[in-house]
Amino acid sequence: MYPPDKNANIVYLTLTCIIQPLGNESGLGRIRTEELEASCKTLGIKETYVNIENHAALQDDPRVHWDPEIISDILKDYVIKNGVDTIITFDDQGISGHPNHISCYNGARNVSTSDFLIYKLKTVNVFRKYISLFDLTYTHYNYRVADGKKKTNGIVKPLAPPDTMLLVSSFGNYIKAREAMKCHKSQLVWFRYLYVLFSRYMVINELERVQ
Repeated sequence: MYPPDKNANIVYLTLTCIIQPLGNESGLGRIRTEELEASCKTLGIKETYVNIENHAALQDDPRVHWDPEIISDILKDYVIKNGVDTIITFDDQGISGHPNHISCYNGARNVSTSDFLIYKLKTVNVFRKYISLFDLTYTHYNYRVADGKKKTNGIVKPLAPPDTMLLVSSFGNYIKAREAMKCHKSQLVWFRYLYVLFSRYMVINELERVQ
């Protein structure tokens, strides 16, 4: 679960379905809904996998804490309805520190993990956040790339779910993520262009399993 506009500029590498609030900050809910749908289409996410919640307690405002219990209930319904086996959300620092980002983590953490996995996207410091691919010189010492499979005697067997994963985008996927970000026209202020150019989250995602 992520607030509006974060699907393209943070988590493209791992995203296959998405749950988001309406995004009605500044009264732009209808516009941002259309932008989100266009962004997801660019990313190749099926329309049936996109769930936009217009909940009175989950209105888009980066200064506001959302109720984790409400988020948890929404996620439970979505997981059951769509047969989801993995949830990916922010960590307890929320990447940018916004309270609603952190609330997404707290809500996801409250969902039972007996039948599916929950991963959190790791927050890094500001310096590492804006050095793009150069951050790999640090991260490759700390995380292994997990492909979920290994071969034993010619037989492909699934690995146990990893506790950590390092995902690195191809150039083609980076370009696709940029195109998806352009769909969020109402939020493309000047500093977000810098984000697209320099943020390591456009090309590197570190995931940690929530136990």
